[in-house]
Amino acid sequence: MAEKTAENVVEEPTEPKTGDRDLGSWMTLIASTLAITYTGFHLYTAGFGNLPNLIQRSLHVGFALVLVFMLFSLRGKGGKRVSVLDWIFIAISILSTAWVAYSYDRFMLRLELTIVDIVLGALTVLTIMEAARRLIGTIFTALAAVFIGYAMLGPYIPMPFAHRGFSIEVIVNHLYTTDLGLWGVTTSVSATVVAIFIIFGSILFFSGGGTTFINMSLILAGRTTGGPAKVATIASALFGTISGSAAANVAVTGSFTIPMMKRLKYSREFAAGVEATASTGGQLMPPIMGAAAFIMAEIIGIPYVDIVKAAFIPALLMYGGVLVAVHFGSVRRGYAALPAEDIPDWRTTLGPRQLVPLLGPIAVLLWFLMGGSTPQRAGFAATIAAIVLFLFQDFNWDAYRGRFRALVRALESAGYALILIAVLAATAQIVIGIIGLTGVGVRFTAILMAASNGNLFLGLLITMGVALVLGMGMPTTGAYLLAASVLAPALVRMGLEPLQAHMFVFYFAIISAITPPVCAAVFVASGIAQGDWFKTALIATRLGLVAFIIPFMFAYSDALFLQGPALTVALAIVTASVGVIALAGGVMGQFIQRNTILESVMLVAASLLLIKPGSLTDIAGAAILAVVVAMQVYRLRRGAAYSATGT
Repeated sequence: MAEKTAENVVEEPTEPKTGDRDLGSWMTLIASTLAITYTGFHLYTAGFGNLPNLIQRSLHVGFALVLVFMLFSLRGKGGKRVSVLDWIFIAISILSTAWVAYSYDRFMLRLELTIVDIVLGALTVLTIMEAARRLIGTIFTALAAVFIGYAMLGPYIPMPFAHRGFSIEVIVNHLYTTDLGLWGVTTSVSATVVAIFIIFGSILFFSGGGTTFINMSLILAGRTTGGPAKVATIASALFGTISGSAAANVAVTGSFTIPMMKRLKYSREFAAGVEATASTGGQLMPPIMGAAAFIMAEIIGIPYVDIVKAAFIPALLMYGGVLVAVHFGSVRRGYAALPAEDIPDWRTTLGPRQLVPLLGPIAVLLWFLMGGSTPQRAGFAATIAAIVLFLFQDFNWDAYRGRFRALVRALESAGYALILIAVLAATAQIVIGIIGLTGVGVRFTAILMAASNGNLFLGLLITMGVALVLGMGMPTTGAYLLAASVLAPALVRMGLEPLQAHMFVFYFAIISAITPPVCAAVFVASGIAQGDWFKTALIATRLGLVAFIIPFMFAYSDALFLQGPALTVALAIVTASVGVIALAGGVMGQFIQRNTILESVMLVAASLLLIKPGSLTDIAGAAILAVVVAMQVYRLRRGAAYSATGT
């Protein structure tokens, strides 16, 4: 474990998943070198210019495929050797992605395909699907296979999804030699913007950012009721600004907060539920918000900074709602604050040595983003700032060896983290490419319009359900891409602006991570807590209920996106904030004091009325809330009088 000093690395961060094989020293060294080279490739292109589109994207995927077949075994049972089949997959990965770079000019001129193009293209698709199976599981891979089968068997599919059908040559041509298939928008964003932000986050984390975030959370909330649970919420929100991954958030902050809560007699399920909910919301927290937000900006065609601005107030409302729900839940269960000895010294935590290497790069990132730079250029500038500030935070030469080792580990860790996003993007592009080739997205839009009969609220409910189902067991980026491809166009046709429609889908793709029955963040958190996953999921859903409401808020009014007259925006924020507090009190059964069933129902009703835009609903919601407050204050005073008189 690294020494917890300002001169060295503050912690030993949790590594990303780096395979199930024990490769031995030489193969491990080769894999590590490849991972660092992979990171170096993305640092170089971010700083000095991307390669031509197909070349940049194919090399991005090629590196990832090679590392997958080195690190992950066929059946997930480990072993020490790379099998013959894996070497075949590695050879295909190198040859097929190098062939794209070699044939770039010919592919761009749309010349006639050769037999080599067709064979390598088909092998590339199969290789990517096998890599996805090993990394992500069978669900996403099976989905890609279903779509390929759908493209081939179009004439035999019942209406309204039938189409003329496409040959293997046409499918391979579309997926392999154009920027509409494997090398499409998702892979483009993954190979440029997402890659540099993963590197940036890794460097911040390995330079002590994770520990600083947790210590700041301890200072802010540790002394309050339910302090450890609030620490988990705040730390996950802070870490979410550089992580953008529910699983990463749970693994990092949960490894600290869940044992802390258990030690203070919190139930395992409550501890895990708090962490799963807070960690899932990290992907909603600007300025980074995970890979899907960058892809959203590319699809909609607006600057990424506009995504950040729009997401800011909804993210604060979401985390505010979770924090209030945690408070009410802790009061109801009698959970105490942290002991004073567990609270770090604020002078040390908030000192320049800890804050400058952390906040300096984030300030550089925001400066470049607000100045109109591309997200990739802003991410590169912030990454360089993070490296310089970490290495040269002082002139203690004895500490440089430890810092340099930490930097190498950060670059290696970033390379391993890139594997998942690259393979996921390429697999998602198989589905997206087939959707574009067959036109099934247009048909699905028509079906959704018909099912909702043009009613926006019904359309939003259907979209919510489909997005949650698509997101079950799937990483956020993949869930968002699938849902956005088939659902967002229908919402736009119903009258939403593209940003509203895509943000609506984005929210539900994210919170599928805590929605039973397949809830990845809950599984990880309950595993750390050694608790019952289903009870954890129910608690997480109650704590995070506000995240299910917020998308409907901005679907009906873009005031929460900071758009419109200042008074309208301010009123929307105030009423929504009060509504979020009332919702938390209703679902947790605790407000000024423990609720009766009627009071909980009234609080939920008041919250929904306050959350919905409109002066009449705001007045009605405020009136109901006032009645609940009066009822609880009356019972509180009556109870105090009873205790004083003894009658």
